[in-house]
Amino acid sequence: MSTKRTMIFKYLISFIMVNLAFSVSPVSLTIENVDTTAGTLDISMTNQAGCSYCDDPLYNTPTLCEANGNNTQGGVWMFDASMDEVTCGSSNGVYFDGKVAGFEFYLVGMTITEIDGGTADEYLDFTNFSAGSGKILGSSFSGSTIPAGSGILTQVTFSNYDGSGICIENAVFSDSGAQPVDVGHDACYGAPDCAGIPNGDNILDNCGTCDADSSNDCVQDCTGTWGGTAVADCLGICGGSATQEACDGDDGGGNGGGSPISLTIANVDTTA
Repeated sequence: MSTKRTMIFKYLISFIMVNLAFSVSPVSLTIENVDTTAGTLDISMTNQAGCSYCDDPLYNTPTLCEANGNNTQGGVWMFDASMDEVTCGSSNGVYFDGKVAGFEFYLVGMTITEIDGGTADEYLDFTNFSAGSGKILGSSFSGSTIPAGSGILTQVTFSNYDGSGICIENAVFSDSGAQPVDVGHDACYGAPDCAGIPNGDNILDNCGTCDADSSNDCVQDCTGTWGGTAVADCLGICGGSATQEACDGDDGGGNGGGSPISLTIANVDTTA
């Protein structure tokens, strides 16, 4: 497998693992239905009840779990949507009932001109944004919350998309008790490929060629040089000059003098 293929494989595995991690967060955000011409997109949210806990029950926060868990080898902070509150408590976990009371996050890569609609407008008392920083926030003063479920959190109108990708950053969500809730969010929408094309398929190979044609990917020569021209001769010597006649045991004169090893049958006595 070429280095480029290996890199792609590792990227895909990382992508899958990241998305699996996001899928088991109590709250996850995605950027959807992007129209850069119209300047519109949706921020969708899935918020589900369940228990966040460490695989080492001595620790009940992500920081302590990951730093000190399993005898300082590092614990794993997990979320289980099937775990009820009682079981969560016995596991020294943190239970979330799925209800979101407030949030803030930054949307960068363009200029927000308006936010509207979604469950934020439906259930919360206040939503606002900052065009300068890209911050979007929502909160409730009456105690109302966004119930557990999945749907559009808010719809965003924007301008000045710079082509570098639209990203969710520094998301902070809280439950009805004003306690923080773990949040996962997807990778940037429209991150440019090596040719600068948002969401493009071009990949930079090991010789510096950026395109989407895998058939012309450069390979290593026998010295290990990417795109090199060195080849092994018929004796397997990298850069060697042995001819095929030499390898076949014939130097062109019919006497086999070109072969490094020659065999003959001599002193045959069929009677004895």
